[in-house]
Amino acid sequence: MKLILSIIIALQLHCYSKSETTESYSLNGNPKKTSQSNETFEVFYNNFYSNKTFQLSRIITPLKGELKYIDENDKVVFEKWKINKDFEVISYSNLKKQMKNIKKKVTTSNAYAVEQIWIQDSGFTINRKFEKRNGKWYLVYYKFEYI
Repeated sequence: MKLILSIIIALQLHCYSKSETTESYSLNGNPKKTSQSNETFEVFYNNFYSNKTFQLSRIITPLKGELKYIDENDKVVFEKWKINKDFEVISYSNLKKQMKNIKKKVTTSNAYAVEQIWIQDSGFTINRKFEKRNGKWYLVYYKFEYI
């Protein structure tokens, strides 16, 4: 159990290769132009997971969140955490390459979005909350659970 948790946390802190592109793409892969003053979540989401520099500029720090897991003594550990710098958020597509049966759901409104990632009946879940501020989307909360 501890090994699996270590692997998952390592994936979360995984360093991506830097992407120098600034071109935006929609989720279907087509180029999409957007005004930085009022970007859509779809455009933000695509850039957030494909460009480390962009991602770091769109994480509100300290990033609030929670970490819940079972330790080596089979006790549930619950921690509130704040991440201050150089935290890299791994994308669903990269997680999917590493794990079987992983699922994703993104719920959006005009001002908020929630990304849920989970493996059915496994205790593994990730919840990421995004907020639109002054026309731009930001990651504001991150919860990781593996119990």
